[in-house]
Amino acid sequence: MNVPRKCPICSVESIELVVLDARLSVSFSGQALSVPDLAAYRCGVGHLFFLPVGQRTREDSDEGQACSMFL
Repeated sequence: MNVPRKCPICSVESIELVVLDARLSVSFSGQALSVPDLAAYRCGVGHLFFLPVGQRTREDSDEGQACSMFL
């Protein structure tokens, strides 16, 4: 698993793993959607963001296209 080196929201380099193997469930247009295998991270400023387990981080991506969700 690639751990992010900095927060994708504010670029702070203090990152803490909060939850591993989480599942995000949302309702969109009346349809229930579920995203499994997420890791939740929190930066030193308090931003919370999710990355799919095994997803390459933006800094490590050759194409600069990483997926993350912010709350």
